[in-house]
Amino acid sequence: MCRHSLLTKIRFQLILTGLFVVFATPFVRWIADDAWISFRYAANLAAGHGLVYNVGERVEGMSNMLWTLFLALPAALRIRVETAAVVASALCAAGTLWIAFRLFDTIAPAAPVSMQFTFGRLLAAAMPSAFYATSGMETSAVSLCLTGAAFLHARGHLLRRDADHAAAIFCVAIVAFLRPEGVLFLAADAIWSAVRYRRRMPRPIVRALVVAGGAFASYLAGKTHYYGSPIPNPYWARPPIQWHYIDPIGRATHAALGTALGRALPPHSVLAF
Repeated sequence: MCRHSLLTKIRFQLILTGLFVVFATPFVRWIADDAWISFRYAANLAAGHGLVYNVGERVEGMSNMLWTLFLALPAALRIRVETAAVVASALCAAGTLWIAFRLFDTIAPAAPVSMQFTFGRLLAAAMPSAFYATSGMETSAVSLCLTGAAFLHARGHLLRRDADHAAAIFCVAIVAFLRPEGVLFLAADAIWSAVRYRRRMPRPIVRALVVAGGAFASYLAGKTHYYGSPIPNPYWARPPIQWHYIDPIGRATHAALGTALGRALPPHSVLAF
């Protein structure tokens, strides 16, 4: 890549980041009500009361275990949990935008820079991304991990590097700890790997699947022992997917991404979008 082209892409990335900040700014003072549930769990854990909402009652009232555990760290350091959550969420959202730009550059390296900029502009202007960027919830972290996994799978597919596919599996495994339905992406990776490598699966991918699967199985066992059920309590009270939060711009953007990726990537990578 020539120096001029690289500088142009960096300039466009900075412009897109600024555009995203403009769209996300109106929601800076808004924190999702569900996020406060995680804040309380994190505060109780940091205070030594355990991972509970009410002291003495072991009920899993949140559905973002890893995010809640992460928030316990600033709580233990006496940093305002809500501030730490908003900052971390915003950084994840910005990271998602930059990795998505790298993803497009990987699957369409010959595309004009103007086309890449158009792609990034659609993503930066997608209302769901801006809406949840400072929500204090795990949504942006999930987007970051899934986009990172799609990028690693794309690079591994094009360069035939098994290590990239293995790293992508670990990214997807993080999603399984962030959200209960994240295990579906991990299962998709496992199924696709088994189908693709019918005769002999590469060792890096085998190790990644074994480690990720073993860690998730241990996580479910520990959660069942602590709470009495592997399924979070909110899943009994409401559906995990609420489609009315997805606006037309978001649907159009994701449809465009899915179409582009479907022509260049293995099927399981497209699931990220």
